[in-house]
Amino acid sequence: MDEFEDMRRRMVDNQLRTRDITDYRILDAMGTVPRELFVPKARRPFAYADGDIEITAAEGDKPARYLLSAQTFGKLVQLADLDKSDIVLVVGCASAYAAAVLARIANSVVGVEGDEALAQSASETLVEQGIDNAAIVAGNPAAGLASEGPFDVILIEGAVDHIPEALISQLKDGGRLVAIKGRGGAAEAIRVLSSEGKTSSRPAFNACAPVLPGFENESDFVF
Repeated sequence: MDEFEDMRRRMVDNQLRTRDITDYRILDAMGTVPRELFVPKARRPFAYADGDIEITAAEGDKPARYLLSAQTFGKLVQLADLDKSDIVLVVGCASAYAAAVLARIANSVVGVEGDEALAQSASETLVEQGIDNAAIVAGNPAAGLASEGPFDVILIEGAVDHIPEALISQLKDGGRLVAIKGRGGAAEAIRVLSSEGKTSSRPAFNACAPVLPGFENESDFVF
């Protein structure tokens, strides 16, 4: 067992199993996908640390982007209640780690990423890993990918102040959207269920994650 394999095993045992992630498919997928290959080379030694990992630094008006902590991501996936026949959309997929994990559980995965350079890099990583049932598209994450939908599951990879109706409208009947709504200690993971043309949502657990660009509330105008 090499160093990263050992780190991966310890991540599953110490960060997932201990946080009530019991779905063996998630444990197997996250214990198999090489998380270190989805972070910058300089941060690979920290790929299995218990926390969010910076993928790209803030630059000008461009905010930093992050890989969600393993336990937060794992719990979101478990909340989505995936089926092997599901078609999944990952919103704000960054380096495509989420897409790679979900591709091992669901039928197919498509990710939409607002940063074109990240989208290109993510696509190349998926190809290098031989993952042929996941693809990354550069586009506006808040708009989703209606041309590829509707979806059984939509996972928003980051905290949001609001969930655009455009995303909810891309859920199939019986489809689920999972996201972290709010900021800091007040944030909660929620699940939105679409059923017979209506939607309902419920909070599931407390969670904290970096805000996904494009999902912030507009600041109040001040004279």
